[in-house]
Amino acid sequence: MKNQKGLGRNQFIMIFFAFSFGMILSNLLDQQRSQKPIASDAPLFIYKGIDKNIEDLSSDMKADLDKLEIQKHDLLERAALKQHLYQYAHDKGLSLDEAGDEIFKFTLPSEEQVNRFYQDNAEKINKPFFEVRELIHQQLKLQQIKQAKQKVLSHLIVQGDLAILPVN
Repeated sequence: MKNQKGLGRNQFIMIFFAFSFGMILSNLLDQQRSQKPIASDAPLFIYKGIDKNIEDLSSDMKADLDKLEIQKHDLLERAALKQHLYQYAHDKGLSLDEAGDEIFKFTLPSEEQVNRFYQDNAEKINKPFFEVRELIHQQLKLQQIKQAKQKVLSHLIVQGDLAILPVN
């Protein structure tokens, strides 16, 4: 009985410190955000004392920077999904595989879907069905996985549980 009281008090103390730390971190991030210039106005680098912005880059460098931004956003989405998976598994007392099955619900493409895709795109594919069947199956599977991930991300954003912030 005494052990349960101590455990409750320890949990309360940990929750209190976690809450306090969260409030401090939130305040610091808010202060930092208000002090930083808007990302689009911020210089990318300074060369010989002159601020260089995105407008100063060549078209190929702008394209590379855009690709990098997309990669960064994709990485942050994956990190958010991973965090959500770990939290869900912990909260529900599940293994990561079980949690993943519950969160990212999708079904494998049926043979009918594979056949339909091939028939709809036979002219573009220009190969016999038996050569591309497995590739089509894999592609349809990847599409369904991507849709399941987007559905989870959208749900988290709508609920206010996720916001991917710009990193300057």
